[in-house]
Amino acid sequence: MYQILPLFPKVVCVYQYPFDSTEVLPHLLNNEFGECRTERLDVIDDLPLVKEFILHAFTTFMRKEMMYDTAEFEISASWLTHFEKGFGHPLHYHTNSYYSGVMYFEDCESGELILHDLNTKPFVPQQPTNENEYNSTIKNILPKKDQIVFFPSEMYHSIATNKNDKPRYSLAFNIVPNGKYGFGDSSVHSTIKKNDK
Repeated sequence: MYQILPLFPKVVCVYQYPFDSTEVLPHLLNNEFGECRTERLDVIDDLPLVKEFILHAFTTFMRKEMMYDTAEFEISASWLTHFEKGFGHPLHYHTNSYYSGVMYFEDCESGELILHDLNTKPFVPQQPTNENEYNSTIKNILPKKDQIVFFPSEMYHSIATNKNDKPRYSLAFNIVPNGKYGFGDSSVHSTIKKNDK
């Protein structure tokens, strides 16, 4: 008999938005776009009810699963991503942020979010016969309509190439603690100042 101890995990939360997110997209498409995202980094401020829901969902996750029962959070940046057929986004992570997230507007057969574990594995005896949460080094999350994915901002991630004929859109965002957080001599009290439009 043995026991598995999944120590020090990177916790990812997948949440289902309870409304029709396709109604959200038209409100975001009037923004100026750069190569693959909006120029503005506060687009969610145009959608206060969506912002409120995302913060509520994230805070619930933090309080129920992570046991941070008094923590408060704010969305520090948000943008609409836009990938035409043949485009994706390379490996990266987000600095100056606690968690990052993405909201999908429709099901897609490609253009998945790929989460990467880049920790060095000093010895791998063989290729696993089946991948699971203990032995895998990547996790692909295929976009599903009305799905929100929260993941630690320091986690490396990429966007697979969109193979569909129509563009793939998603609402991406970064989340930071707001107000008083930390404890003891590592306590911080800050209020998030929103970006200028």
